[in-house]
Formats: sequence, structure tokens, C-alpha cells
Amino acid sequence: LRRLEEDGAVVARLSEDETGPRRREYQVTEQGVELAEQWLGARRRRQRLDELLVKLLEYGLANIRRT
Repeated sequence: LRRLEEDGAVVARLSEDETGPRRREYQVTEQGVELAEQWLGARRRRQRLDELLVKLLEYGLANIRRT
């Protein structure tokens, strides 16, 4: 979280809660939302590539076993 804060993806503030110790609360910035969307897009592309690789390997293995 500290790195995300340094990168401007989140902002932190100390809680105003009077019961117990003060804690850091984080809020996602617009830059953080954009970063999350980019990360999610990359994960989805990776997932599609992984699924394609699995299909190719399954096909290849099935053909090797038949010969």
C-alpha cells in the first residue's frame, strides 16, 4: 500500500475514530482506478493465452498418444 501511495494510486489518511489506536485508511485515486483497469486487462489477456496454450497442449498430447 505504501508503494501504491508513493505512485499516486491511493491516498492515505489517519482515521478519526476515537476508540482504539488511529489507523491508516486508504482511498483509491483516479490514477489507481486506471492502474487497476490496466492490470485487469493484462490478466484477462494472459488468461486467454493460458487457455489457448492448454488447448494446444491437450490437442498435441492427444495426438501423441494415438500414434
